[in-house]
Amino acid sequence: MSKIVAEIKGVIFLGGGRTYHAEYDIAVTHNDEQWSILRRFREFNKLYQHLATRAGGEEALAVKG
Repeated sequence: MSKIVAEIKGVIFLGGGRTYHAEYDIAVTHNDEQWSILRRFREFNKLYQHLATRAGGEEALAVKG
């Protein structure tokens, strides 16, 4: 099984007034490939919940930090 590593590189604050929000800059590495993505926390939380459900519960996911 190959390893996937995700690292939070930083946070960017966007918008103004009611649309003000933070987006997280995440670097994902798999084998020799690397991607960088910007997403809101709620999008990562939704993904985490989906993966935890498919994996059999939050205990099944290995999350550092």
